[in-house]
Amino acid sequence: MEKITLAIKNAFFNRNSQMFVFGLFSIFFIFCGMETGKYAVAMFPALLLCSIVIYFKPQLILLFFLASFYAGIQLYTKNMLMVDIADFTIMILFLGFFSKLFQQKKVSFENSGTKNIIGALIAFLIIAMFSIILNVQTKKPIDVFTSLWYIFNLIELIMVLVIFSQKYFQNIREMSINLVLLFSIIEVIAALYQYSGIGGEYASVESLRDVRGTFSNHHAMLGNMMVLMLAFCLYRSIISKNVMLKLVYISGILFSIYMVIISGSRSTLFGIFATIACYLIINIKLSKKFIIYSSILVTTCVCLFLFSPVHDITLNTFKNNQTNQLDLSSYGRLLVWKGAIQHFIEAPVLNKLFGIGFGNYYTMKYSFSLVEGNKNISGGHNNYLHALTETGIIGLIVFMLLFILILVKLKKQSKINRLSFVYFYATIALLFSGFTQETFWFQPAFYRFWLIYIFFLGLCLSSREKEEQSSEKVI
Repeated sequence: MEKITLAIKNAFFNRNSQMFVFGLFSIFFIFCGMETGKYAVAMFPALLLCSIVIYFKPQLILLFFLASFYAGIQLYTKNMLMVDIADFTIMILFLGFFSKLFQQKKVSFENSGTKNIIGALIAFLIIAMFSIILNVQTKKPIDVFTSLWYIFNLIELIMVLVIFSQKYFQNIREMSINLVLLFSIIEVIAALYQYSGIGGEYASVESLRDVRGTFSNHHAMLGNMMVLMLAFCLYRSIISKNVMLKLVYISGILFSIYMVIISGSRSTLFGIFATIACYLIINIKLSKKFIIYSSILVTTCVCLFLFSPVHDITLNTFKNNQTNQLDLSSYGRLLVWKGAIQHFIEAPVLNKLFGIGFGNYYTMKYSFSLVEGNKNISGGHNNYLHALTETGIIGLIVFMLLFILILVKLKKQSKINRLSFVYFYATIALLFSGFTQETFWFQPAFYRFWLIYIFFLGLCLSSREKEEQSSEKVI
């Protein structure tokens, strides 16, 4: 009897057995949830695990609060494609960094010097909430829930900026960049594999949209992440003293641009080229060094245009090779913008000032049909028109003020901090890309990019002193 008791105890009370049982338990519930379409059932194992962890280690509530950025509305609306491999990878990255909060008994939350930026975010939060209240009677419960979920995400962004702009977290900057570069290598491998499978250099603009890396939700998310890879490789190439390392990071820059090209993300590509032009204008000096660097940049851009898929992408944007018509994606944007402007002109005064409700663009009915007779669309394909439609003139002004403050702060920091220097230009590239997509907005295809951007913005702003050699070592 004693042997049987011991065997049962070993079978059910050792860690490996417990993990095995919990794994089977999770698979059963996930399978049932997916088969029946009741996705709340599929979430049960995760909720149970969260409850257990929080019970034994309540300080980890903050970790799960941040992890919730990747769940919520997309599970409620049964759109499981909104959570993919890349999301879980990034979530693990953030969870690892948040554990730093609990390594010391006391964390000093000193003035981070980002008061104006945080103030603008809070002002935008208030306007977004007011836009919901103003339109609540005209919306369905699911529309209100969607808006409130995005409000919750906005609060999370404010928390992330407040926490990671503290000087205490400056020491994780280099490690975080290492992890993103490693993550980007995985994206490069996945994207190259996808590109080879759709015909390589003979791929059409339409098929290039299938090159998404691990981002199953939208090909432009791969483009956005490659902007960060490009920025971090540029930063490392600047601070590295080793010639071989410099060459490695310069190769990373070229690969980043190539990934943007084969992903078919024309918005991101436009942002990169526009930023190069801005850099040349901002730093114009008729010196020998400036002329050499400018010539290299211009020659690289011309070669990319003439001897890479950029040439075909540009031509197909205006004239499709197969149909001799305008590319539907490009022409469709013109229709979407036309409808947004028309809606704004015809809207009541209160809607002009405060919009139709934060996160509710998809509820707006166009006066004409878009794709396949549908009069609704998920987003405005323009960051600024989207902001204007959902939060009105007041919301757009605060939204623009937020990024003006960010650019001013990064520009000021760039004199003493080279990471802020490259992040300043990365932000400009992303803002330019926002003219033809919703790079910075709470829209299903893109809003999670906000979390990554704000996280690194905080780390850029955490350094308020001249960079010390110890903090700039490349790991």
